Amino acid sequence: IGDNSLGLDQITLNIQTESFKLRGEITFTHHKRLQQSLWIPGLMGPYKYLPFLESYHEVVSLQHTLMGSLWLNEKHITFNEGKGYIEKDWGKSFPNIWLWAQCNHFKRQEVALMIGIARLPIFFNYYTSFAIPIYYKDQIEIFSNYNGGHISKLYRYKGYVHLIVTQKNKILDIKIYGSDEVSCITSRSSHMIRDVYACDTAKIEFSIMENNRMLFEEVGNLCELEMGGNTSKLK
Repeated sequence: IGDNSLGLDQITLNIQTESFKLRGEITFTHHKRLQQSLWIPGLMGPYKYLPFLESYHEVVSLQHTLMGSLWLNEKHITFNEGKGYIEKDWGKSFPNIWLWAQCNHFKRQEVALMIGIARLPIFFNYYTSFAIPIYYKDQIEIFSNYNGGHISKLYRYKGYVHLIVTQKNKILDIKIYGSDEVSCITSRSSHMIRDVYACDTAKIEFSIMENNRMLFEEVGNLCELEMGGNTSKLK
C-alpha cells in the first residue's frame, strides 16, 4: 500500500501525515513455520479445504527474530533481537464464538505457542475446531482435533482461562491469567457482537505430560488473549 509492504521476510513502513509519521524497516529471520502435507495443509488441517466456512486462519510464522528499527514521529524505536509472530485471517466474518491466544515471550528463548479455538458451522450444525501449535525442544507439535486431540476441560472466568487437551498419551495443561479488560466491538454478518474480551499483558503457564511424566513446562508473559461470544459452548 503505497510505500508500505508486509512480507514473510520484512516489513517496510512509510506513513506520513501532518500530525503522524511512522517510517522504517524491520527484517525477519529464523522463521519457525508449520510443516504442511496433503492431509494437513496448514493450521486448520483438513478444515481448510471446506469452501463454505465463515473464516479461515493460518499461522505464517510461529516465531522469528527481528532486526531493524522504526521512527515514530521523532522517537527512534529499535527492534533488534526482538521476537515476531505472523498470522493471517480471511473470509467473510468472524466465527460466532472463538478463543485465541499467542505468546512467544517465555523464560526459555526458543518457546512459542498459539491457541486457536472456534465454533464452525458445518453441514447445518456447529462443531468446535481447535489447533494449538507449540514450538519447544526445537520442534513444533500441534495439538488439534484433526490430530486426535480432545478438549477435556475449558473453564473461563472473566480473563482467566484453564484449558486441558488430551492427545494420544499426552496431556496439555494451559492456564492464562488475563487482566486489563478492553471492550471491543466486532461485526458478524448484519449484527454486532459486543461480548469480546481482549488483553495483551496476560500471564500464561503450560505443561505437557506424557505417560504421567512431566515432559515440558514453561511460564510466559506478554501473552495476547482474545475471546468472543459464549465460550462455554466451545466443548
